[in-house]
Amino acid sequence: MKPWIRDQYAYMPKASTTVALLKVYQSWLQSLDTKKTSMVRVLLADMSKAFDRVDHGILLQHLDARGTPPRMLAWISSYLSSRTQRVVANNQYSSWRVVTSGVPQGGVLSPYLFLVYMSTRTTKYETTDNTGYADDIGLSRTIPCDAVETDDTMQQEASQLDSWAADKNMIMNGDKSYELRLCFSKHPPEPPPLTLGGKVVPVVDCATYLGFKVHSNLRWDSHITHVTTKGSKRLHLLRLLAKGGMPPEDLLTVYTTLVRPVLEYAHVVFVGCTESQRNTLERVQKRALRIIYGHSSNPASLAPLPTLQSRRENAARSLYTQMLASDHPLHFMVPDDREIATGRTLRNSSHRTLPKCRTERLKRSFLYRATVLHNNSF
Repeated sequence: MKPWIRDQYAYMPKASTTVALLKVYQSWLQSLDTKKTSMVRVLLADMSKAFDRVDHGILLQHLDARGTPPRMLAWISSYLSSRTQRVVANNQYSSWRVVTSGVPQGGVLSPYLFLVYMSTRTTKYETTDNTGYADDIGLSRTIPCDAVETDDTMQQEASQLDSWAADKNMIMNGDKSYELRLCFSKHPPEPPPLTLGGKVVPVVDCATYLGFKVHSNLRWDSHITHVTTKGSKRLHLLRLLAKGGMPPEDLLTVYTTLVRPVLEYAHVVFVGCTESQRNTLERVQKRALRIIYGHSSNPASLAPLPTLQSRRENAARSLYTQMLASDHPLHFMVPDDREIATGRTLRNSSHRTLPKCRTERLKRSFLYRATVLHNNSF
């Protein structure tokens, strides 16, 4: 089934929300790193109860058309069919009903069947970036600013998504979807509104995509503010445990399991963050260490904890190394090594060519920073 699954980053080997975010962020930043001012229109589409609406008949037809062996097709049909369910409310039971759609929750096969179903979705234009994570759909197109007011290609993509949903018995929620307009012009043009599922899609400056706060200026302030606020709230639990007499080593475990992961969600995306943003994140860890070790003049020296920045850089370097493998979902992003690029034998044959950047914004991207970190490790 895996070869039939396209543009999906859920339930797949070496894929994750972080990988999906890196793909779209790099695409957006590169699209806007041009002398000619452009706008990237991003549609974050919402589907209603997608897992429960997978039509068994349509799914089996698709698997059959893909050349699934008859025995396997019959086995999958048996896996999906003859399932019943009922509802309990106020200790009253409804009658049993046969389930004719949806994939069984908790089944090992279910995620792959759902992804195969979702992979029947295509874009109208090859130049449209199409990134899916289970039922989260992200479509984006780059449009020259002088054509934004008349360009209807993004609406054509939304209409194609509507047509696909109707054909597959899915429902698109236009009013619960969002549009981001990424443009660095001081006076960006106003494109025509998008409609999806018969509703006008709201335009927002900041949207949560795969758990990450994405702002239309592609800066990370919104996300960093969000995670530091959330992490700071969790320090209250640390204070209560410290007052209750929990040993420092156990408090440290609480911090590294309940607080630090909040600060580090998809942290390789902002590995190139500014000094001010780095300090904002580090302050939360320093506050945690003061709670754990009291009011020492240098609490960081009492704990064997690396800085959040060093952990981000190590994670970025590690992910970049994984991306060098040809089967990695982001392998296509990796620049050529310098020997291939120059055609000459070089002393540092493992070095990669730095991506060309016109703006400081792109130089702070994961791909540029991770390439620098990779080259510096040799």
